[in-house]
Amino acid sequence: MSKKPSVYEQIIQKYPRVFTGGNTIELHNVGWVDIIDDVCSIINDELEHMPEELAQGIYASQIKTKFGGLRFYMSHSTPIIEGAIRMAEMISLRACEVCGNKGFPITIGSWTSTFCTKHRHQEEERVAAERIKWAKEELARQVEDSEDPK
Repeated sequence: MSKKPSVYEQIIQKYPRVFTGGNTIELHNVGWVDIIDDVCSIINDELEHMPEELAQGIYASQIKTKFGGLRFYMSHSTPIIEGAIRMAEMISLRACEVCGNKGFPITIGSWTSTFCTKHRHQEEERVAAERIKWAKEELARQVEDSEDPK
């Protein structure tokens, strides 16, 4: 039985012209799937309306999150592609990266993400639990080191 492709693999398969460089989408959440699908559709339309020799050198080289927003990097670009990407990046800062609902950028720990209220609270709880775990592990190491005769 074959594994069902992830939503991002499905986008890559849907827009082979946009992903001719063989690169992938480096995101862990699915809240921005519609934004990515829309910008890929615009890029694909732009590529279809230009000479093939030019279109062949234009592809998505990396899609990731940075500073709480979507980042979409291309090998080369056009003004239309740049505008679509800029719009998608701005929209991502207003959409939860987990569920796609209305969100806002927030820094938790040293990482900035864009979450709705529900997912922000879940992430804050996860980070707090991690900090407690790390603190307990560090305390255990310190106790072990203090009891170890050298």
